[in-house]
Amino acid sequence: MNARHGFLLIFLTGFFSLTSHAEPIEAERVYDLDTSIADALNNSNALLFAKQEIRLNANRVKEAQSLLYPHLNVSANASRFNAEDFYALDPELGSTIFQVNENGDP
Repeated sequence: MNARHGFLLIFLTGFFSLTSHAEPIEAERVYDLDTSIADALNNSNALLFAKQEIRLNANRVKEAQSLLYPHLNVSANASRFNAEDFYALDPELGSTIFQVNENGDP
């Protein structure tokens, strides 16, 4: 027996004696066929990309369908005017002050 075999024998004996006292390793998660398939489907980049493409194309169809129908816009506006107040023009237009008369004209 040469030196290499002796070293290998001592190394393996020491290794197995250390590992026999170590704690057993338990599996973190046990896979069965159903969970393996579900994980593969949920983590597949090709399938995730295809799902995004389906959603994108469905939104494009909705957008195209909305162009077929008429659009109705409703708007409202209100304002209040007190004819008894004095109004002054901006200094650029002059310093004239107007007062509204009974007819509502300045």
